[in-house]
This record gives sequence, structure tokens and C-alpha cells, in this order.
Amino acid sequence: MEIYVTDEEYATIRSNMEKAGTKNLSAYARKMLCEGCIKVVDYSALRELSAHLGEMARNIHQIAKRANQTFSLHDSDYERIHKAYYEDWAEMKALISKEIASSRK
Repeated sequence: MEIYVTDEEYATIRSNMEKAGTKNLSAYARKMLCEGCIKVVDYSALRELSAHLGEMARNIHQIAKRANQTFSLHDSDYERIHKAYYEDWAEMKALISKEIASSRK
């Protein structure tokens, strides 16, 4: 298949390819011809969420390790677990809901 475009059209296509984050003209053209659009998704918020979940898991692991070694749980440890579970989880659920809502647009 051959497609002829003007210089202006070619510049527009290249600009749209950059916005879509692709450098392969053939793949870009196939996607556009078959589906009519390319949806670019920003996963930065989900990467941030993943990092936060990792921090929470490490904190809980450290507390569990210390509790197993000392056979006790300090009030400060309980407060850290409580905060991680209730406050941070509520924040993360809101972020997840926001990301899901924006991905459906």
C-alpha cells in the first residue's frame, strides 16, 4: 500500500506520532487506519501509587519482624499500621478511582 501526502501533511503526521510516543511510522499508520485513534495513557500516578504501596509494605514488614523478635507491639507501631491502612489506603483508593474515571474518557 502506498499513500501520498504533502509536506504539510507529513509534518502533521510526524507531530502526531511524537504526541503518541511512537517513532515507527508503519506501526502508527496501521493503528490509525485500523482503529482511527491512538490513546496515550499517562501511568505516572500509578507508578507513584505503586511506590507508595511498596513503602507501606516495607513499614509493615519491619513492624512484623520486630514484633516477632520482641514478642510485643509498641503503640507507635500500632499507630503506623493504623495510618498506613486507614489514611493512606483511603488516599490510594481516591487516586485509583480518579485514574479509572480519566481512562474511560
